[in-house]
Amino acid sequence: MKTLLILSFFIQITVFCQKESVILKKEYQNSFFGNIAGLSSGNIDYALVCNRIEVNGRNDFTVDGFKIQYGQKELEIIGNYLPDSLCEEIRKCCSYNSMIFITNISATHVLNGKQVFLAPMNLTLVRND
Repeated sequence: MKTLLILSFFIQITVFCQKESVILKKEYQNSFFGNIAGLSSGNIDYALVCNRIEVNGRNDFTVDGFKIQYGQKELEIIGNYLPDSLCEEIRKCCSYNSMIFITNISATHVLNGKQVFLAPMNLTLVRND
């Protein structure tokens, strides 16, 4: 009986000492890819880098915001395109074959308000004359 009482005590301690943990995981929707002028990766002409970001093949989603990393800078942008002043800065500071990374792209369904995150985009700046 004493053993049973001690065992019951240890079971209660372990039950009350268990920690609950919550892991938040960002899931990318496989069917949702962002693009700028139809490109989601690879080379992009300097003239096109400031076009708006769209969701491939989906007119019912609009891009709300994203992060852009170029050179040594990372900025958070609200909206679906780069401001003109930032476009000029990228054109001036980044050499050809420089990579820009666009991450944390969030989009919202225009009818039901569902938010999705798009896969990141890696683009290389080039000049197509």
